[in-house]
Amino acid sequence: MPSDCRTRERHLKEIADYRIIPQKYIFIFYIFTVFSEIYISCSLLINFQKNISILLGILLLLIYSLAIMINIKRGNTEISCGCGGLMKGNNIHSLLIVRNSILILILLLISTMGSVDDGEVPFIIKLISFILGINNLLALSILNDSLSILKIYFKK
Repeated sequence: MPSDCRTRERHLKEIADYRIIPQKYIFIFYIFTVFSEIYISCSLLINFQKNISILLGILLLLIYSLAIMINIKRGNTEISCGCGGLMKGNNIHSLLIVRNSILILILLLISTMGSVDDGEVPFIIKLISFILGINNLLALSILNDSLSILKIYFKK
């Protein structure tokens, strides 16, 4: 979700531009993605139902990647990726699939993390903690943007 609090109509248009979901289901997919991103962000922040949120995050990233691959294959690359943030306004390209794959690997890595004893903390755990810190910042950003979209939606 972009930081400029895009309107519901803009987001719906971006989903429709992919020409994958039938028009009558676009709004349902929109609601699913907004609430899924809110759920994932909150559950990762408070470590609640971590495995469910990780699976849901992987599912969303796979759906997004599949939609990008289909449109690249069709030659329909002049559409917004719908990524928001720093990538807002960018058209789809194959590096988005690479980025999504890296995010999926990070989610899989997070899913395998267990608790650490009070002894010496290994470097890999420190590195993963750093990545999780960045993940939390991204989760807060997604949550903020998703809540902003909901505010816009319910004001109408």
